[in-house]
Amino acid sequence: MVKPANNDLHSMIRLWSSRQVPQKMLGAVIALGNFDGLHLGHQAVVAEAARMARATSRPLIVATFSPHPVHYFQTDAEPFELTNLAQRAELFAGAGADGMLIFEFGAALANTSALSFIKDLLAQKFRASGVVTGNGFRFGKQICGDAPFLIKHCADFGFSVSFVEDISQAGEKISSTKIREALRAGRCLAAEKMLSRPFSVVGPVTFDCDHQNPILQIDGYVAPRPGRYLATCRLASGCMAPAVVDVLKGSAGAALRLQLLVGDVAFDHRPVEIAFVSDECGDSRLIAEVAGNSPLAAPALTTAASRAVSQLSHAASYRLRTTF
Repeated sequence: MVKPANNDLHSMIRLWSSRQVPQKMLGAVIALGNFDGLHLGHQAVVAEAARMARATSRPLIVATFSPHPVHYFQTDAEPFELTNLAQRAELFAGAGADGMLIFEFGAALANTSALSFIKDLLAQKFRASGVVTGNGFRFGKQICGDAPFLIKHCADFGFSVSFVEDISQAGEKISSTKIREALRAGRCLAAEKMLSRPFSVVGPVTFDCDHQNPILQIDGYVAPRPGRYLATCRLASGCMAPAVVDVLKGSAGAALRLQLLVGDVAFDHRPVEIAFVSDECGDSRLIAEVAGNSPLAAPALTTAASRAVSQLSHAASYRLRTTF
């Protein structure tokens, strides 16, 4: 019998590479990658793994690495992440994963050969029945492993491998690198097209020295170019509000100054999610015009403001998630 896809965050099991694997998760199909943004290319890999899992009545596991291997090899690397671990859990569950496999990246994993990674982890520890990966994934000591390496050795260890080609938009390959480049150039809408959702960051809100403006420090995330953006703010309660966001760069890294375009909102200790729904605009007239109108019912506005309101409405239509 074909098992229906899981889409419940609370029923998805978190698996850690250093811990025992629950019996019911053995023999799964594993979507293998880091999937830091779960962009359209990543989604194609997970979709193929889900198809294989359904066809064979196996669990679907989607993998990721924490911390990101770049943090291990480049301790002074500029912040670059597109999601945090909790966001990835939501995205993986929404993609139908029964389990989220977190490879704990440190010295031990960094020094594991590509062949040992296949033999000791995929074959013996998880007893994988199938592995799906994409063109860009590399693994093993000195990153010697890739999709062709997996295909070459999978039969020796009793599982199948499926390789998913890159996904392109406008003739360019979609990649996490391209998304970061777009964000750093202030082109959040280009990033959104590749992600298939607005780029969003999650964190607790503090206040500036005058206790006037809410501030969200975005440690770890790639920062959009400093400037002003339209955004939506989702509270932990699930409530959504339109906002103007100023991306600030300082000695402590990037931070967001928030201006909600609704009445008083009481921030508490719980994190909020800020989703960028415009490119860097810096147009105070546009901001003022949007600020004076409901994001869910656009009256007569200029073309630019109408487009911005439409973007806010579209972002608000994304399913409300309640767990960070």
